[in-house]
Amino acid sequence: MNREEVIARIREIHGNDEEQINFILSEKKKLLVTASAGCGKTKSMTSKIAFELANNPNMNFKKVLALTFSVNAATKIKEDTGKILPILLDSKNFELDKNLDVSNYHSFAAKIINKHGYRIHDKLKNTKEFLMVPEDVSLVKNCLIPSEINTMEDYSKAINEVNINEADRLEDQYINILLNKLIPNEVITYNGLLLLAIKLLKIETIRNFYGKYYPIIIVDEFQDTNYLAYKMIYQLINEDNKVILMGDEIQKLYGFLGAIPDLFNHMKSKYNMTQIEFKNNYRFKDNEKMKNLDLYLREIFRNYENIDSFNIKAEINFGWYSTDTEEASAIVNNMINKISSGNKVALLVRIKKNADNVISKLETEGCKYFNGLFLDTDPVYIKFHKIALEKYINESGHRKSISKRVINKVIDFVEQNKTSITTDDILFSSLMRLLKALFDSAKSSNLSKEDKYNKIIFVLNNNSLKRLMNEINEDIVLTTIHGSKGLEWDYVYIPAITESQFPHYFALCKQCKSSRAGIQYEYLCQFTFPSHLKKRFEEELSVFYVGITRAKKDVFLFANVEKNPYGYTKKRSCFINLPNLKINTDF
Repeated sequence: MNREEVIARIREIHGNDEEQINFILSEKKKLLVTASAGCGKTKSMTSKIAFELANNPNMNFKKVLALTFSVNAATKIKEDTGKILPILLDSKNFELDKNLDVSNYHSFAAKIINKHGYRIHDKLKNTKEFLMVPEDVSLVKNCLIPSEINTMEDYSKAINEVNINEADRLEDQYINILLNKLIPNEVITYNGLLLLAIKLLKIETIRNFYGKYYPIIIVDEFQDTNYLAYKMIYQLINEDNKVILMGDEIQKLYGFLGAIPDLFNHMKSKYNMTQIEFKNNYRFKDNEKMKNLDLYLREIFRNYENIDSFNIKAEINFGWYSTDTEEASAIVNNMINKISSGNKVALLVRIKKNADNVISKLETEGCKYFNGLFLDTDPVYIKFHKIALEKYINESGHRKSISKRVINKVIDFVEQNKTSITTDDILFSSLMRLLKALFDSAKSSNLSKEDKYNKIIFVLNNNSLKRLMNEINEDIVLTTIHGSKGLEWDYVYIPAITESQFPHYFALCKQCKSSRAGIQYEYLCQFTFPSHLKKRFEEELSVFYVGITRAKKDVFLFANVEKNPYGYTKKRSCFINLPNLKINTDF
């Protein structure tokens, strides 16, 4: 299919969406695309790749490189492009791998090391037998003395906290530990993969090779990029290649892994990138209420300094009750009504205790539910991942086996160690269901054996089992807002929309009160948008936005005025009193 035919097919697929068409057909070399979930970002990315392949007939021996942080995201891109590209290019014999490299950062780094690693260590001539593992597993620590362990832990902490000066200070020490202690033992860490790839890409001949080999580079979910991933991308960018960065600046999935703040603006300025925003939300195309609410919250985020002239309107459901018990009853009764019509629903909370009354009511009513109330910092949650990860690494060995025998051994081992993890049967049962879902998901995917292994390692290493909750067959799911990112349900319920919960007391309310930046009424708070609290407000609004947008059909917020444990009457959140936000209590 020639260029004109591909363009015609792209226009047919993308209809009247001018933002998408402008992006796909753009000849600009540096593009930054922002889009919320439901705006057709992945479909547009696939069409962009098809256009570039059709527009560049001299792509022999060259490839489009598509990068992302997580294995799951890379898998989705590869599956979608594998289905759609042959249709767009009208080629049944289209060979995806011939024209396109899709990878997460760590897998891409491993490819570079496999090819060029011998230039920095003789042992890196063959890395197929190497074990690639997190920093804190016993396999790593057994190779090191205490001071070296501390250096690696300090470096990892610096990356996660975006402490760039400290990371730069420790970088050479970390690399020396890799080269002198771990690599001789055929072990390499995940941070080590990126560091060594960056070191290799700093060699001029290697950097120039990849600069020409990948004339087009696309990075998805760019808002999740940490300092090491950024340094690797930096080495790949040159004046001649096309670079496309895609994501949603309002949402960060991997902030706890060091996602760099304000990265979009940094890249836009540094490389003079042209920014395109996808504004049409197709998830809510037939849902005017949710579409308006999504747009409203995004515009609040962007109009902090101009809030006095803000005129966009939206409506939200809000139930306001006298007691905790009344609030919980209203939530559960509404949930029962919704699931009776075949819907999937979720209760999303800021902190675990906000779900206690709802759990009591669900159990009184005899309702089944999945308890996914895991915090990233919960010792039980962390320990479960650590035990499963260590056992899986040991059982899979250098062959990186994902066999049924290995998986059964891991499951049996974790079950045998239940009492050392937790005495909470419900919590343990939920974690076991997620672990089995992870293994089933990896085994049934179209990934290569190595990518399946890497997916399992990535999820367990990053304490991310809760990301598989949508694969659990339960009508009612209870989880935290932070745990819900990337997931969706028909209806979402969020309780405790009160001062000190939304926004959180230590994140914003404390500073707001001490600087008198808000107006305190008897039963509600009003935020006045002072300049010194802009960053804190935006961070809290992002959490609120993530919770709201997990709903496909509608979202319901709740609060009550019963006194808190300190004897103070609860006040409804300032988020319920934002400009032009209409409250609907009739539901």
